[in-house]
Amino acid sequence: MWWLAGAALAAPQGWEVLQSEQVAVRCQGLEAPTFRCEASAVLAAPPDTVWQLVRDPARFPEVFPSIDGATVRADGRYDVAVSLPWPLPAWPLVVEATVFDGARQLALADVGGGKGVWDRAEIEVHPHAQGSELRWAWTGRPLVGWLHRRVQKTYGHNTVWAVAQALDVTPRAPGLATDAG
Repeated sequence: MWWLAGAALAAPQGWEVLQSEQVAVRCQGLEAPTFRCEASAVLAAPPDTVWQLVRDPARFPEVFPSIDGATVRADGRYDVAVSLPWPLPAWPLVVEATVFDGARQLALADVGGGKGVWDRAEIEVHPHAQGSELRWAWTGRPLVGWLHRRVQKTYGHNTVWAVAQALDVTPRAPGLATDAG
């Protein structure tokens, strides 16, 4: 599958910032061939409200447009059916999840062996003067050149934007969020 072949990124480098007014997205190459991306936004909603939404796999299909279904296995792993943008195939994701309720953090590891957007991901919700700051971070092997950049930017933006829509709020990139809002 040529579109999933890893494109070697340089050794550790600075962040490439892909920011909109609503969502901040940034990516960086780590030790080849691995990358890390983060998407974040300030949401005008209490941290506990945001946390309850993003930690519940049963709600994933109603929140995230790329998720067609999610179930929890008896062993605690999640089976998640993900539709990726063309030209990528569907991603049958099997996730091992670790929930840290006190810290409002969910760590996800792809243990299904399929090729997708990430190998490891974290969702964090932090208190913010305007409500909450949602951070979605993911690490994996890069896709080919321009496709990698586009998929990562779109994926990060759409994931965080979907949470904001589910909460009926307008997200603001953390560096751009002001008290005037």
